Amino acid sequence: MKLFGKLLIAILVIGLLLPFTVLKGPDGDTLMKFSDIGLPDFSVDLPSVNAPSFSGTAKLQSAEELQAADDDLTGKDIFYQWKDAAGNIQFTSEPPPEGVEYIVKGYDPNAN
Repeated sequence: MKLFGKLLIAILVIGLLLPFTVLKGPDGDTLMKFSDIGLPDFSVDLPSVNAPSFSGTAKLQSAEELQAADDDLTGKDIFYQWKDAAGNIQFTSEPPPEGVEYIVKGYDPNAN
């Protein structure tokens, strides 16, 4: 079995070297040259993206502005997003305690 393995490896090596040495093309040159071996070109032309540039600071919308932007809250589940005293974000179906800033979000329960 060891002899068969060695013979198989020798045949593979000879088979790999044949196009570089013995086998000739129609023009008389070898079929392959060692300089032909290299990595393929993996470069990709990516489309340019025109991303908007922002400067300054982002303005957090108040609950009234969001409520005005989402005028039609009928038929939607209403949730309130606010931060508690520890800084954790809370989502509730009831408004937060008095004096806490919150955001009103309306979600359509029938939306997929």
